[in-house]
Amino acid sequence: MYLVRVVVSYAAHLTVGLPPWPEAALGFSHRRFFNQMQTWTLPLLLWSLVQARRSGPGVRMGLFAMAACWWMLVLASGGRGTLLALLGGLALLAMLFRGKAGPWLRAGGGTALTGLVLYVLLYALLGDNGYSLFERNLARDSGRLYFWREALRLTADQPWLGVGPMHYAHWGHGITFAHPHNAVMQWLSEWGVPATLIAVGLIGWGMLAWLRHARYAVRHRPEERGITIALTWALAAGAAHALLSGIVVMPVSQMLMVVVVGWALGCYQPPHRPHRASARAHRLLAATVALALLAVGLGVAPDLPGLPHRKEIYTDWTGSYDLRPRYWQQGFIGYETDRYPTEPVHPK
Repeated sequence: MYLVRVVVSYAAHLTVGLPPWPEAALGFSHRRFFNQMQTWTLPLLLWSLVQARRSGPGVRMGLFAMAACWWMLVLASGGRGTLLALLGGLALLAMLFRGKAGPWLRAGGGTALTGLVLYVLLYALLGDNGYSLFERNLARDSGRLYFWREALRLTADQPWLGVGPMHYAHWGHGITFAHPHNAVMQWLSEWGVPATLIAVGLIGWGMLAWLRHARYAVRHRPEERGITIALTWALAAGAAHALLSGIVVMPVSQMLMVVVVGWALGCYQPPHRPHRASARAHRLLAATVALALLAVGLGVAPDLPGLPHRKEIYTDWTGSYDLRPRYWQQGFIGYETDRYPTEPVHPK
C-alpha cells in the first residue's frame, strides 16, 4: 500500500509539478523513520520472494518489483544507515550459511541492482530530489560525533545510574538533539555503565545463541531455512543500524523490532535438547513483568496530577501546541524546571 502512495506522488510530480517523494507524501515525521522501517522489513520481503520460487510468474514478478522499489526508496531518501546495515547483513549471511544463502544473495543483489536502475530512471535522469544517497556527502558524520561526545560527557557525570531514561533530551543538559543516534551511547548516558554492560551482555548472549540455532536450523531443518535466514538478516541489520540511528527509539521501528525479536524467540529451539516450557519459569517471568509494570506505574503516578501544568509550561516556552507523545518531534523535556533556555515565546 505504501508503494501505491509513492506511485501516486510520483504521478502528481510528473503531471502537475508537485514535489516528488520523499519531499511530499512521505507519511512519516522524518524520512529516517521510514528508513528504519525498511531495515526491518526488507529481509522479510525478500523471504517472501525466495519462498515464492515455486509460485506463478505473476507472484514472483510482483514480489521482485516490490523489493526493487524498496531498494530504490532507500537510495532516493538517502538512507546511509539502512543501506550499510542491509548490505552488512547480506555479507553476514554469506559467511554464516555459505551455499545455503545463495538464493538470498541472488535475490538481494538482483533486487538491489534493479532498484538502482529504477532510481536512475525515475529520479536521476528526471531531476534528483536533493535527498538521495548520491546527493549526500557520504563522509559527513551528520553531527553524530558531537552527539556521541555529549553522551560520553553525560556518562562521565553520572556513570553509575546515568541521567535517567529519555533525559539525554532534557533541555538542562544543553544538547540540541533528542537522542545520540547510537543505542549503546544512549544507554550509557541515560542508564549508566552497569546497566549498559548488562544490556549489551544479554543482547550479545542472545545473538550468539540465535546464530548457533540459525546455523543448525539452516543445515538440518529445511522447512525452517527461509524464515531463519530472514530473521537472521533482520536482526543483524537492526543491530547494526542501532549504532548509527534511533532505530530503538521511534515507535514504528520499536514495534517492528518487537515483531522480529518475538518471531525469533518463537522459532528458537536449542538443537541439543527438546524445547520444554517450565511452569516455574513462566510464573517467575510473569511475576517479574508484573513487578516491573507496578514499578513503572508507581514512578509515573506522582507526575500525573501535574501533567496539565507541564503541558502549559511547554506551550508557553516553545510556542508549540503540538502535544503528541513524541518528544523527539515536538522538542525537549525539562521545561518545567528552572533552567530555561531563553525567554518564553508566548509569556503570560
